[in-house]
Amino acid sequence: MEKSIESIEKQLPPKRKNLLHLLRHNDWEVIEISYDCHSDNYYWAFDQKWIIESRRENYGFTLDLTFYKYNGLYDGVDEVIVTLQNINNTSIDELASITFDAKKYEIQLNYFLDQINKLRRKKL
Repeated sequence: MEKSIESIEKQLPPKRKNLLHLLRHNDWEVIEISYDCHSDNYYWAFDQKWIIESRRENYGFTLDLTFYKYNGLYDGVDEVIVTLQNINNTSIDELASITFDAKKYEIQLNYFLDQINKLRRKKL
């Protein structure tokens, strides 16, 4: 099932809404949201995936932001992992992730955005 970000934006939890606004401020656009994937991880359950697209350098470059919930519970504990649809020249340690309930969340969020902006500038 896919939805547009505009159709769910008002219902987003505060930290996801904050992430969305920062993505827009950094010239990323959420072009698709899906809910139909599953996680093989025992502790982290798939929640949703945002496909984001660059609106500046490497215009059209896309990344997947995969959101997971700890034990599948909607308790504010989120983890977001960035994956590439085409991972040819990128090693796994170059990908970014953030845990929304972690200490120093704001610092981690800025680092997370820096990491995805670096991925956008690379020749992939």
